[in-house]
Amino acid sequence: MDAAPSDAKFRSLVLAIRSGCRVDMSEIAGILAVSGRSYRDLVAALTARPRTVQPGDRCGKCGDRLVVYCTRSAPGRRTQYLRCKGCGARPEHNKRSFVLAK
Repeated sequence: MDAAPSDAKFRSLVLAIRSGCRVDMSEIAGILAVSGRSYRDLVAALTARPRTVQPGDRCGKCGDRLVVYCTRSAPGRRTQYLRCKGCGARPEHNKRSFVLAK
């Protein structure tokens, strides 16, 4: 049962560092010790890119499918924005960008 609070502390540490907060090394070491993680795990969590949603994925609110609702084109690039077909919710990381082949 102690795994959930330590995981929450680790996630909050990752979010704090990503947002630009300065965190003491002693505080980082304490959170890593409590959560049973290493500095490599912290670096991996900080450098990992969040998964973008794809058309057809399920909505987290209503369970309906996500669809493309807007497409924007720029020279050499296309950007698509997704939202839920049923409730219109836009999930986190709903933007997909593509480099167009010449």
